[in-house]
Amino acid sequence: MDTKLFERLVQKKQSTIYGVKGIEQKVLEIDMNKRNVEGIFNTFYWIDQEFDMLVSGAATRSIQHSGPHSNATAKIKHLADHIMRTDFVVGKLTELEEKEIDGIMRIWFVSNIPESTKGNDHLINYQSEIYDNHSIGFRYVKYIVCTKDGENEDYVTNWNEWYPQVINKEAADKYEFFFVVKEIELWEGSVVMFGMNELTPYIGVKSKDKNMQLIELNDRLDNLTKALRSGSQSDDTMKMLELQEKQIKQMLQDIVLKESFEKCTQIKTDPPDLNTLDVSKLIGNINVKI
Repeated sequence: MDTKLFERLVQKKQSTIYGVKGIEQKVLEIDMNKRNVEGIFNTFYWIDQEFDMLVSGAATRSIQHSGPHSNATAKIKHLADHIMRTDFVVGKLTELEEKEIDGIMRIWFVSNIPESTKGNDHLINYQSEIYDNHSIGFRYVKYIVCTKDGENEDYVTNWNEWYPQVINKEAADKYEFFFVVKEIELWEGSVVMFGMNELTPYIGVKSKDKNMQLIELNDRLDNLTKALRSGSQSDDTMKMLELQEKQIKQMLQDIVLKESFEKCTQIKTDPPDLNTLDVSKLIGNINVKI
C-alpha cells in the first residue's frame, strides 16, 4: 500500500469544505415535449479518482431534507459546472432518489428544463449527447477506511466487509485501500464537460497565475460575505450564495495546499498536516500576501 498517498488522501478529505465527484454517463431519456431530462448524477459502489466508494444510503438524508419532494425552501439544484449562480441553473429537479438502474445503485434524477433561450440550448445539448458527464457537489458527513492489510484491525475488517461489493475491484487491488462514503450532504448535481474531481476548472479560474487566482477569488469571497451579511435576498438565493462561499473557500485552500505540497515534494519532506490548517487563518494570510 502507498502509505504516503493514503495519508494524504485522508488529510485531504478531512479538510474538504466543498467536494465534487463526477462520472461519465449518457442521459437515460429525454422528453422534448415535456422538456424533461432523466439521468444519473453519480454511481454507487464504484471507486473513483479520490479512492472513494459511495454506498447506498449516502444521499438519502439530504434528498429527504432538501430534495424536490421536501418542504425545504432551498432545494438541491441542477446546475452547469457547479457554478452557484441563477444564470447557471439548468433545470428544476422534479425527481431525485437513490435508485437501482441496470443492476447498480445510482443517484437518479429527472429535471424539467425551462422554456427559454438558454433552456432550449441545454435541452438540445442533452439530446445531441454533448452533455454526457455529471458531477455532484457535496460535503463528507461519514466515511470509513478500508485497507487490505495493516496494523489497524478495523480497517482490515472494513475491507473484508466492503470489498466484495466493489464494482471495479482492480482499483482496490492496485492500491490496497479505499474509502467507503456512507453519508454526504448533497447540495447540487451539475452537468460538466469532464467528470473531474476538482472545482477550479469550473469556476472561471483557469490559465491564470496563482496570485491572480487568489486576488480574484478573494474579491469574490468579500462580495459574497457582504451579500450574506445583508440577508436581503430570498432564502433560495441566500442558500446559493452560501454554497458559493464554501466553494471559493475550498478553492483558496486547494490553491495554497497545492503549492505547499509541491514545495514539500521538491525538498523531499513530508506534506503539511491538513488537520492543523484553519481556513479563516489561511485566507487571512492570503490577504496579507496580496
